[in-house]
Amino acid sequence: MSNGMGIWPVNPGPVGINWPAFAKERKPMFKAARDNSRGFTLIEVLMVIVILGLLATLAIVELWPTGEAKKVEATSLLIGEVGTALDMYKMDIGHYPNENEGGLKALREKPTFDNEKLAEKWHGPYLKKEPMDAWSNPLKYELLEGTGGTEKPVTAYKLSSNGPNGNEGDDDDISNQPKESEQTR
Repeated sequence: MSNGMGIWPVNPGPVGINWPAFAKERKPMFKAARDNSRGFTLIEVLMVIVILGLLATLAIVELWPTGEAKKVEATSLLIGEVGTALDMYKMDIGHYPNENEGGLKALREKPTFDNEKLAEKWHGPYLKKEPMDAWSNPLKYELLEGTGGTEKPVTAYKLSSNGPNGNEGDDDDISNQPKESEQTR
């Protein structure tokens, strides 16, 4: 039933509520559909939130300085991992892999040895895949010969990456050897 002011039930409702006065204060149920109020729809609000989220994401990606630093750190960790694999190779074979054995490739694939006893000692692969730095460039490997303060020659190696700019010999190169500026200190 209707009293002319909206839809309200005939039942007077709970005790203590002046039901006709309560119904007068309420808007009729279906009047809101006819009301042309000026508000935003849910779709409009969601679109604004999505656009603001995209703009914030772009700003964070462009302004966040840790991208390159994380790549440098990942490459340093990779150099340490390859160094461990080289040390394991040396423990098994007795020396670090040389050019005749394929360099770093000897850590992944069994090289051909002149001495059959060395071939039996190879317990690889020591690495699962070719070591690439964070910029998708292969690591550089070279053997270093020196005395190391003893009469007996000590063989060591240098692992390096050209770093973010890809140019060799810059300050951004990453290596297991100290930089020349650090060696003089």
